[in-house]
Amino acid sequence: MRNPNLITINIVVRVRRIFLFQKHIIMKFDKLLPLAIIGGMLFASCGSDSSDDPNPSPTPAPVQLEIVDPTQQILQVRAGDPFSLDLNLSDANDGVEWSVDVLPVGLSMDRATGAISGNFGNLPQRRYSVLSKVTAMMAGDSSTMDEAFINWHLLDVEQGIPFINVNAGGDSEFTNNFDEIFSPDNNFSDGIVHVWFPDQAIDNTSMRELFVTERYGEDFFYEFAVEDGNYIVELLFSENAWNGGAQRRFDIDINEVNVEKEFDIWKVANALNTRADGTGKFFAINREYPVTVTEGLINIHFYLGEKGKDYPKVSALSIRKIE
Repeated sequence: MRNPNLITINIVVRVRRIFLFQKHIIMKFDKLLPLAIIGGMLFASCGSDSSDDPNPSPTPAPVQLEIVDPTQQILQVRAGDPFSLDLNLSDANDGVEWSVDVLPVGLSMDRATGAISGNFGNLPQRRYSVLSKVTAMMAGDSSTMDEAFINWHLLDVEQGIPFINVNAGGDSEFTNNFDEIFSPDNNFSDGIVHVWFPDQAIDNTSMRELFVTERYGEDFFYEFAVEDGNYIVELLFSENAWNGGAQRRFDIDINEVNVEKEFDIWKVANALNTRADGTGKFFAINREYPVTVTEGLINIHFYLGEKGKDYPKVSALSIRKIE
């Protein structure tokens, strides 16, 4: 039987899209499943005031917070443009205190209303993710506190709109949390496909599927026909074989210009991995290179070089045009 004293409080997520100057950052937060988290007790009076009542009122009823809008939202803004997102209780309640542990750079929360607003700052990296824990409770009563989570994914397209994305070594299309589509492996010459354990965990990425496949070989390249202009070439790597430095070293040229000499994936990843038990193995990294195209081609050449060891490899690549 349904408890007639059950009080349900809902959080409603509303998002406003804002476009300024037709230049933007793409922001998206993940689909959030409804939450029903017991956070404390409220009392609902049944109208009786008799101290002799064997079943006295008020009776306790659990507080519940629930996100009722689980749909995915894609927002387009740009660093410096305004943004707002309102978190509301379905029942108007005075004296509710809101808080959040962390927000994307440039945003803040109004503790009285739950509104998140501000102007996006410069992102620390092109693909930026942050998990926010939002809490709400009746003022001064921590026993009523409940929480929900927002998983933010921000893509800084000010650094260039994705033009070509390739799942190196992969035979299927992959779409990441930023709605970027990586096509099956294409436009390569030579090299061998290797697939690691499909369920292998890869740290430092939400795109694990890209890093369990790779194209490798002593000498291979990718080549793409593009319009002349300025581009960023992004290469994605994970060292899945060796658990130590100097076991794999190779060179990379882009349009016959050397951009990496004796590149050691494990060494770079190990320096970035801050976990106490972390190493440079199974840890995703990316490298970005500016390229000016004058002859309608981008050629990315992987080879051993003079002091190379083992084989060059790459897990994915992205080419984007910049303004």
